[in-house]
Amino acid sequence: MIILPPKEIEDKIKFIHDDVVAIDGVKISEDERKLLEQYRKVLKEENENRIER
Repeated sequence: MIILPPKEIEDKIKFIHDDVVAIDGVKISEDERKLLEQYRKVLKEENENRIER
């Protein structure tokens, strides 16, 4: 299943091996940081579920 990032942060993040992080030099607000953390959590849970199958 493909999980798309929230529109508020989609152009402020980059994907690295099994993770997603903010792009270097890009400032994100506290609300965007919370969205990023929630998105990371969802991706990690989905990755764990995918491995278990």
